[in-house]
Amino acid sequence: MNLSVFCLATVLLHFAQSLPASFDWRQHNAVSPVKNQGELGKSDWLATLGSIESLNFIRRGKLVSLSTAEMEDCCQTIDDAPTCIGKLKGLCSEADYPTAAGACKKSLCTPAITITGFHAPTAGDEKQLQKALLKNPVVAYIDASRPSFQLYRGGVYDDEKCSSSMLDHAILIIGYGMMQGKPYWICQNSWGKSWGMNGYVLIARGSNRCGIASQTYYPYV
Repeated sequence: MNLSVFCLATVLLHFAQSLPASFDWRQHNAVSPVKNQGELGKSDWLATLGSIESLNFIRRGKLVSLSTAEMEDCCQTIDDAPTCIGKLKGLCSEADYPTAAGACKKSLCTPAITITGFHAPTAGDEKQLQKALLKNPVVAYIDASRPSFQLYRGGVYDDEKCSSSMLDHAILIIGYGMMQGKPYWICQNSWGKSWGMNGYVLIARGSNRCGIASQTYYPYV
């Protein structure tokens, strides 16, 4: 185990014993840069890629960009990202599978990280979600249909009309904290750095706002 992984493991062991008041995986260099789904339009693919990239760093101390091209070739006919990646048993790096070929070429590369599956915290339980987040960034499906969300620029997002059940978009929760007495989740979106706070949004924590805790999962090895 290299020094960075050892230090991170020590931090996680400490946090497992008590929940810190705030936490941000970016402070541990465990979060990939903000992505832009563009024409791909697959927010769950990108959020899931991000969670696995973080897992790879947490386990090995390496933040490797994984292949969206492989997902495009191998996952088009499968309903969701976890099912597809579970069948693939992991994903190859972007360097080893750089462009889509129109057909799945899984045999041409070796996964950068092999995963066993995905854990799903209890729906609606934000305390359990908080504990899960200390293990790995967590994928969450939310209601992103509100104009207030699409035009978000900063602060804690807390639109009461944002649905907790009409979920149409996936984001990656990478931390949590408090701003002026308002608890929030730190979430990485996939609409590029020009959206929100350099690609991030702070979603109110404690009221399942936008369904942030309704449907979540994170990978494990």
